Amino acid sequence: MARFKYLMKPSRKEPPVLTGTVEYTAGCHIGSRRTNQDNLRAGSKCPLIKARSATLAKGTIQLQDMDLFCVCDGVGGGYRGDLAAKYALKAIKRYLKTACTPQLSLRTIALEAAERAQAEVCGFYETAQKAGGCTLSMIALRGDHYVYLNIGDSPGFLIPFDGTIFELSQRHNLAWEKLRMGLPAREGDSSRLLNYLGMEGMSAQNIAYVTEGHLSVGDHILLCTDGVSSTFSPPSLEKSIRNKTTAGQITKAAAAMQDADNCTAVCLTVTGIHRSSHKEDHHNGPQSDSEI
Repeated sequence: MARFKYLMKPSRKEPPVLTGTVEYTAGCHIGSRRTNQDNLRAGSKCPLIKARSATLAKGTIQLQDMDLFCVCDGVGGGYRGDLAAKYALKAIKRYLKTACTPQLSLRTIALEAAERAQAEVCGFYETAQKAGGCTLSMIALRGDHYVYLNIGDSPGFLIPFDGTIFELSQRHNLAWEKLRMGLPAREGDSSRLLNYLGMEGMSAQNIAYVTEGHLSVGDHILLCTDGVSSTFSPPSLEKSIRNKTTAGQITKAAAAMQDADNCTAVCLTVTGIHRSSHKEDHHNGPQSDSEI
């Protein structure tokens, strides 16, 4: 139960945002596996991860322009999880290019993007007549507003500039469900996913966990797959990120461990926010959580 102390949600009152900037780094490493079933989207780019090479990316985005950052991880034991992750992110990319409009709320954008990914992955497995899927850990940004969404057990964390790391996600595996219910988890429970992209007959809205809030200068966000989160504790990740360790360095360190899984991370840092002069209350931490 000690892990749940990282679910704390601090709040602060600040005026609304006009513009801002976010710096990001991203990394993906195969680890000691034969194939890489992870994939990511960072800075409007959707790298197609190559089996044997590390993927690195970095850049800066303007917060007034809506953007999505994602990591995906193929479901263990399923058919071609690498393709599931790839197709999920391609579906999100197509949605942002063809159907996403500025009039939509950030929450609607996140949910519709996840819905397109779910349809794409389910369609792939229906055609292949196989079973499998992938996870999705995603954050949508516009202004200082964020909407975080996850399906599966790839986590997301927020590190406030004036607080300690806490987890944005709700991990959809049997171990975490038992912990939430106050029941002891058994060995292997963490590998049993309860929700994931590719679940037959399920809408993404019915299996996604969503939370939202507002960011401040100096805040950090980390999205990663379980190859990273199962290797390093939240305090260890917080220390590394505050010390300006890049996502590529984090994934390389995780991949160096014995029997390492595929390792993927996206790190975001809010480096500038310019606010309007009138006052309006809002919170920095997640304002509301929902299982939709």
